[in-house]
Amino acid sequence: MSKLPIGIQTFRQIREEGFYYVDKTVYARRLVDDDGKHYFLSRPRRFGKSLFVDTLKELFEGNAALFRGLAIHDGWNWSKRHPVVRLDFSGGNFKRSEDWAGVEALLRALMAGIPHDWHRRNDIARYEGYWVSVFYAWFQASMDGVSAEDATSRGRLDLAVRLGENAYLFEFKVAERSEPGAALAQLQARGYADKHRAASRSVHLIGVEISAESRDITAFETAPG
Repeated sequence: MSKLPIGIQTFRQIREEGFYYVDKTVYARRLVDDDGKHYFLSRPRRFGKSLFVDTLKELFEGNAALFRGLAIHDGWNWSKRHPVVRLDFSGGNFKRSEDWAGVEALLRALMAGIPHDWHRRNDIARYEGYWVSVFYAWFQASMDGVSAEDATSRGRLDLAVRLGENAYLFEFKVAERSEPGAALAQLQARGYADKHRAASRSVHLIGVEISAESRDITAFETAPG
């Protein structure tokens, strides 16, 4: 009799180590065949949401051996592999302003989690807009009050995150195409904070610089607004 996978949320471990597995891949097939763009898994805690997401990851990465004997195996095109970016927000708590002290480490960890062969070679990662979209998705999935291309009377701010009495304003620059400190300097020079201070919020300026060559964060500077 197979072992019960108590507390295990990794599809690969369950399959490779012979744990009992109830085949959910028929639902994965239905989800992929649907025309939807975004999905929200609303089951309660401990109902297998993390395991199902991990199963989708292995499926899209084309790891056919893990799916032998399961419903989806014979109906999936295993020759087509997809890069998968998995964003995990469980390590952060952003309900209080002091919890943002570790935001740089969490964002660096997020970047490191993007598959190396895709993230490092993909040309889109050379541009500021790519990083704005990644940060936007990361924040939007865990809180409200997030806006990209936030309009002000002095131009458009790359990203604004409003949380209670605090506003976190992000500007992104490509290091090879700008002077060191240019992202934070632009936030300060253009007065993007004025709009948010008018709403009686505490404002925090965050300048992020990325490298077009290494596709990584090279500077993360903060200042009060």
